[in-house]
Amino acid sequence: MRTTCPVNLITVDANAVRIVALLVVVIVGLFLLSGNPLVILALAPDFLVRAAGRPHLSPLARLAIALVRLTRVAPRPTDSAPKRFAAGIGLAFAVTAGVLALAGLTIPAAVVAGILLACAALEGLAGFCLGCRVHALLPRPVRGPRAAGSA
Repeated sequence: MRTTCPVNLITVDANAVRIVALLVVVIVGLFLLSGNPLVILALAPDFLVRAAGRPHLSPLARLAIALVRLTRVAPRPTDSAPKRFAAGIGLAFAVTAGVLALAGLTIPAAVVAGILLACAALEGLAGFCLGCRVHALLPRPVRGPRAAGSA
């Protein structure tokens, strides 16, 4: 299993990513405490812009970057492609939990939100990105001179 893979040669600061994950934990926790679907659905646009590779449009990413600058922690670059993939998974979980809650299916919504919370907590507290691990298992398109030829 590949743990690092420079897929797109674009990096993000792992410190900011971990802070974003902790902010997601707080927001999902608020959803679980309040039961208000709008709380978790508010995460959807943020996940969407990060999954689309536009973290400068993400309020959570901007806050995290500001906190990293404020603390003057040395940047820790990491490949952005797995993080974008993980944000896409987060988007799917947030929307699913929100829609389930809107439909009155509170227990399934809480289960989905709980999985999202657990994954975000793993990233935020331990630096372990489950979505990134899944991303490393996905097949990559073959590029370069050998792509057109046989074996």
